[in-house]
Amino acid sequence: MSTPTVLIADDDPDLLEALATRISSHGCHVVTATDGLTALSCIDITEPDLIILDIEMPGGNGLAVCEMVATNEKLAHTPVILFSGQDSVPIRNRCRQLGATWIPKSPHAWLELQPHIESLHKRLDSTETQNFHPAS
Repeated sequence: MSTPTVLIADDDPDLLEALATRISSHGCHVVTATDGLTALSCIDITEPDLIILDIEMPGGNGLAVCEMVATNEKLAHTPVILFSGQDSVPIRNRCRQLGATWIPKSPHAWLELQPHIESLHKRLDSTETQNFHPAS
């Protein structure tokens, strides 16, 4: 069983630390970034199993990063969560178009994020089982 890698990109250091702590306590390796350009670099280097992006960040917003992930053949199937305080129909529609999940920043956000972390483990375990071919 491999350890899933989760990239979290947010320019709020307190939120970034809280999410990283909580997600790592669920058995994930966490990589963090505080801006869009660093997030793209981290994505290229680590090829994370899940990407969580704030929408409003310096150096490229989360929607732009999400667009780049969605158009990259190697990463197109990587789940992306846009985690933001912005709530508008255009943003929700753009998330849907990009195949991303939108979760509002709120005191109860962990209740919406946690099932994604748990399903990540199940998805990776399932993939490993499917790719296991014992020697004949």
